This record gives sequence, C-alpha cells and structure tokens, in this order.
Amino acid sequence: MCIRTKGTRRGIGNVGGRPLNGMSSTFKSSSVTTPLPAKRRKPRMADIAESQVVDEDVRLRKEFLEVKRMKAQLERDCFEREEKDKEAARRKDKAMVALLTKLVADGHK
Repeated sequence: MCIRTKGTRRGIGNVGGRPLNGMSSTFKSSSVTTPLPAKRRKPRMADIAESQVVDEDVRLRKEFLEVKRMKAQLERDCFEREEKDKEAARRKDKAMVALLTKLVADGHK
C-alpha cells in the first residue's frame, strides 16, 4: 500500500503557468509515492497449499532422479554380469576344445 500525494510543480518546466510538454502540472501518482512498511499477514490457505504443492513437486523430482540413478546402476551391473558370463563361457569353450584335442591326440597313440 502506498501513500499518494498530489500537488503542482511550480517553476519546473513551466512557461506561463503551463507545462512545457503539454501534460498536466499535477504529479503522477507513481512519481511521488512512499511505500508503507509491509504488513505482516497470516499466510492464506492458497499460499500454504501452493507451498505444499511445490514441496511435494521437489520431493517427487528428487525421488524420480534417485530411481533413475538406481535404474542406470542396475543396467550397468547387468551388463557387467553378462560380460563376465560371456567371458566365462569362452574360457569354458577353450578348455573343452583343449581337452577334446588332448583326448583325440591320446587316442591315436
């Protein structure tokens, strides 16, 4: 809330009692305003509800990002596990080939 005062400008930009720019010689309401100290008011229900909605939105966004991070970690773990399984299968295949080669070689002796 602001206090508005009106008055005439005397001697500032006036020629013969008329303003130079053709505007009224009274002050504009925005030119001389003194702001009053803001009153402390109780928060309205709408303000409280909006604050709660914002808090809930922030909480849900954090939770979503945490779930997204956990999903990415699980995908990395799954990929690493698959790579280890493939490597183990390759080693097993090599061992089987070596064993068969040895058995065939021993069988011909």
